[in-house]
Amino acid sequence: MTREERRGGGASVGGLRRAVALVCFAATALMAPVAAQGPPAHELGPGRRVLLLSSYGNEFSFFSQVVTDFRLELDRIEGRSCDYYQVALELARFDSEAYEQPFLDYVNAIVAHRRPELVVTFGGPAARFSQVHRERLFPDVPLLYAAMDSMLQDKSKLSSLDATVPLAIDLTAAPEAVLQLLPDTRNLAIILGSSPLERYWRARLEGELARFEPRLRLIWLDGLTLEATTAQIASLPPRSAVFLVMLLVDENGAAYSQSRVLAAVRAAAKGPVFGIFDNQVGAGIVGGRVVPTKLISRRTAETAARLLEGTPPPALRLPPIRSTTAVFDGRELERWDIPMSRIPAGSEIRFRPISPLVRYRWPIAAAGALIAIQSALILGLLLHRRHRRAAEREVRALHGRLLTTYEQERRRLARELHDDLTQRIARLAIDAAQVERLGASTEGTETLRLMRNGLVRLSDDVHSLSHQLHPSILDDLGLADALRSEGERFARSENIEVALRLEETPPGLPGEAALCLYRVAQEALRNVAHHARARRVAVVLHSAEGALELGVSDDGVGFDPGARREGAGLGHVSLRERLHLVGGQLEITSVPGQGTIVLARVPLPGATA
Repeated sequence: MTREERRGGGASVGGLRRAVALVCFAATALMAPVAAQGPPAHELGPGRRVLLLSSYGNEFSFFSQVVTDFRLELDRIEGRSCDYYQVALELARFDSEAYEQPFLDYVNAIVAHRRPELVVTFGGPAARFSQVHRERLFPDVPLLYAAMDSMLQDKSKLSSLDATVPLAIDLTAAPEAVLQLLPDTRNLAIILGSSPLERYWRARLEGELARFEPRLRLIWLDGLTLEATTAQIASLPPRSAVFLVMLLVDENGAAYSQSRVLAAVRAAAKGPVFGIFDNQVGAGIVGGRVVPTKLISRRTAETAARLLEGTPPPALRLPPIRSTTAVFDGRELERWDIPMSRIPAGSEIRFRPISPLVRYRWPIAAAGALIAIQSALILGLLLHRRHRRAAEREVRALHGRLLTTYEQERRRLARELHDDLTQRIARLAIDAAQVERLGASTEGTETLRLMRNGLVRLSDDVHSLSHQLHPSILDDLGLADALRSEGERFARSENIEVALRLEETPPGLPGEAALCLYRVAQEALRNVAHHARARRVAVVLHSAEGALELGVSDDGVGFDPGARREGAGLGHVSLRERLHLVGGQLEITSVPGQGTIVLARVPLPGATA
C-alpha cells in the first residue's frame, strides 16, 4: 500500500473521529461568545455580531496572530467590543469533503440561533469551505475573504456580497535572500508537511524555484516526522541553508505547532533558517521579504468595519497585499556573521544586538561615578598631604628659627656674663684682696678673706654658666678645642675618666653643624652624669665617607632602647631635630649592663649623600 493510499484509506476512519473530536472541543470552548473588551455593554449597547472562520488551529501561529490582531483592531475602530464567534475548521489537514460535515453541522448550529452580521474567513481552506456551503449557512450575510493567497482565489465564484483582502506570497523571496546574504550557499533544504495544502505548496514551489538551479541544489524534506526532519537538517553538508515553508501534518497524520517546528529546526540547523511569515522573525529565522502580519490584520479590520457600515462588498475587493519591506533579526545576522553591507537598503532590523556600552550603561555610569568620587578623594588626600608637608616644613623652619634665636640669645647672655658681670666680680675680688692686705685686725682680715674666696667661686660659677650658655671657645678655636675643654671640665666636675680622640674639623664646616655636634656631646655627657653610673667615657671626633662623626660612649649601666621610660627622651627629640635641620642623623645604641653609644653624623660641605 502506498503512502497516498494510507492517507486516503487507512486513515479515513481515524481522521473522521479526530474531526468529530475537534468539533466537540470547539463546541465546548467556543460556543459562548468571546468576552468583550472595552466599555461595558450597558453603556454602548450590544456589539456587532461577527463570525470568524479560520483554516487552521492555534498551532499555525501566523494565522493565530492575524486573527488576534484583527479583533483588537476592529474593536478599536468600532469603539467597542464586537460579539465574536470563532471556529477553527482544521480543514487543511484533510483531503476529503466527507470530513467537512461535522464542521458544517457545527457552524450551522451557531448561525441558526445567532445570525452574524459579517463572516470573515482566514486562509484558503476556510474560504473554499464558505464558498461551497454559503447558500446553506449564510446566503444573505456579507462575507470577507482575508489572508488568502491570491493564486487560490477564483474571482468568478465571488457573489455580490463578497469582499476580499488577498495575499501575494512570493515564494522566491527566501532563496533570493539566501543568495544575497550568503552568496557562497550551495544547498537549500525545503521543509514541508504531508497535508493536501502542503502538497499544493510543494508543486508550486517546484515550478517557481526551478530558476535557482543549478546555483542552488534543492533538498526536499517533505512528508517526514519532525524528528526525521531535524535529523536530516543536522546532517546537511557545509554551505547549506534551510527554508521552512510549513510542517502542519507529517506522514503519520500527526499535527505540529509551527512554533515548536521552528524551534526544533533552528536548534538542529548548522546554517541559517529562512521562512515566509514576519511573526517568525525573532523566533528563529534570519528574515527577508516576509508576509506582513500587522498589515494584513489592519487592512482586514478596516475592510470589515466598512462592510459593517454598509459599504457594498464589490467595492471592497482590495489588491493583493505584498511584502515590500525586508525584515531581519539582528541576532540571527550576528549569529551567522552576515555583514550589514549585504542587507538591502531600507530594510528593518529588529532585535538589533545592544552594544555593551548601551547594555551596561548604568553599571558603567555607576562605575564612572565611583571612579570620579575615588579620584576626587585621592586628589583631596594628595592636596591634604601637600598642605601637611608644607605645614611640616613651615614648622621645621620655625623650629630652626627658634633654635637659632635661642642660641643667639644664649650667646648674647654668655657674652654679657663673661665680658661684664665676670669682669666686675673679678674687680671686686681684687679690691677685696687689697683691703685684706691693708686691714689691721685679724677679724676684719678673716672676713675679707672669706669674701674674696666667695667672689672667686662666684666668678668660677658665672664663667661656667657662661660656658654652658654658649661656649665662646667654639667660635674662637673650633669644635675640637671646644669638645676638649668640655671633656676636661666634665672630668673635673664629675670625677669620671674621659678619653678624648679628636681630629681637627675640616675647613668650611658650618657653624650650625659644629654647634649641633657640640650640643650632642653636652647632652650625652649630661646623661652619663645623671643616669649611667659610669667610670669611663670616650669622646671621638673624626671624618668618614663625606661626613663628620661624633661618638660618645660609656661603660655604665646602659638601658633598653625599646622600653618606655617616663620623663625621658625630650633631650633626644631636641637633638634629633637639631641634626635634621643640618641634614644629619643620630643613632643611640645601648644594652643593659654594657653601656651606651651615642653617634651623631653631619654631612661635610660638597659631599654627596
